[in-house]
Amino acid sequence: MTPERTPSTHELIVACTHGSEEAFQALIARLQPSLVHYAWGFSMDMARAEAVSLRTIEMVFGHLPRLRHNSLLSSYAIGILRKELRKEGLPSAPDNVPALWAALAGLPRVQREVVFLHFQGHALSEVAHMRREPPSHTRARLTRALMHVARRIGLAGPGSAGPLPPRCVRIDHVYLAVAGEAAPRECAAWKEHAAACPACGARFEKAEKLFAAVRADIGAFAARPPLALRMPGPPRAATWIGVAVILAAALAAFLALRGVFGPAAGPVIETPEGAIRAAGTP
Repeated sequence: MTPERTPSTHELIVACTHGSEEAFQALIARLQPSLVHYAWGFSMDMARAEAVSLRTIEMVFGHLPRLRHNSLLSSYAIGILRKELRKEGLPSAPDNVPALWAALAGLPRVQREVVFLHFQGHALSEVAHMRREPPSHTRARLTRALMHVARRIGLAGPGSAGPLPPRCVRIDHVYLAVAGEAAPRECAAWKEHAAACPACGARFEKAEKLFAAVRADIGAFAARPPLALRMPGPPRAATWIGVAVILAAALAAFLALRGVFGPAAGPVIETPEGAIRAAGTP
């Protein structure tokens, strides 16, 4: 049995602009986990995170017709969410959040943003484009942030803070390799060395545990109640209702003005050919 093909974001956008309820819900389900996760990482308040995410999704759906050819819908949504979060400010994390999120909340805003975007599935090159900075800056922000988080939650690899023996893999290179952001040849060489070096092997193992912990937490956000339940339906229906009301009002105004200022109706005659014309016209 052939598995059902997953529609692309472009296909869902087109279907949604034609009023498809199924596409509407699928788009929200695709956007919700990353938006709520990102917002919660900044506010540490689930109700607030879902409220600002819902507001963001409503703004995104208001611009769907012009996004029909935009393959980076999630990037566009994150951009709107960032503006909404800036309006709300960044409260400090409460005391009862998990150690991982307390560590993330303690990061500088820029580093925190890079971490969230990467773990939500954005390549670092895309994150750099969204942030309008060189990719090398984005890579450095990610690795520095992960070093800080690893130290806070006890997953810093051995020797990560001191000098390394010759040929050992630097911790920032370890993180880039585990993130899949290192050049293939370099990544293969680092992993080959780690297989023979206990210290580097331990650094890779702890880095993989750190990445797994963050990914598992992101996965939990996908299981939350869908925000689509709080929205009225595909935006196209409401849009067309509004357009119809405006057109009806314009037509009524036109007919009223035509009745007041238009030419008075005069007598008509029928020509030998059966045509009807106003009296006095050639």
